[in-house]
Amino acid sequence: ISNYSMDFDGSSDFIDCGDFSGLISNKITISAWIKRNSSIGNYAIVAGIRNTSNGPSPYIINLQTASSKIIKFIITQSDSTSVVVSSNTLIENNTWYHVAGVADGSNVKLYVNGDLQTDQKTYDGTIISPTQNFNIGRQPSNANYYWDGQIDQVTVFDYGLSQDQVTQ
Repeated sequence: ISNYSMDFDGSSDFIDCGDFSGLISNKITISAWIKRNSSIGNYAIVAGIRNTSNGPSPYIINLQTASSKIIKFIITQSDSTSVVVSSNTLIENNTWYHVAGVADGSNVKLYVNGDLQTDQKTYDGTIISPTQNFNIGRQPSNANYYWDGQIDQVTVFDYGLSQDQVTQ
């Protein structure tokens, strides 16, 4: 892990990566190194897009709730059905984890530290188009759900990585 990770304050820090609408079609992998602080709030966003305040998420990785310590990867199909996979590995405070959400055209998967999590789902191979910018550290459609902690090496691929590729 780099000594130059971004430190997010949980209230106003984020990175707006711009418009991803033409870059990602129906397959995606989002991966990042994350470390949460003890004061992190519910639904804190690691990286991704949510089109409206409480609307669909084309693709996003977030912490479910501060107390559950569960990371989720969410995609929304073109029929507006959300597909959600959750980690069985708990994300503890002040510990680095590598997380990777994968939608490969058939399956939605989540990896934590290279381990495929048990919650896996199928999807119809479509992902809705984003209407907001891709953000790191907060929900892009609402100035809310900020990450409190560090995020490093966020990568986005326009295809689903295999487990071997995730662990490299």
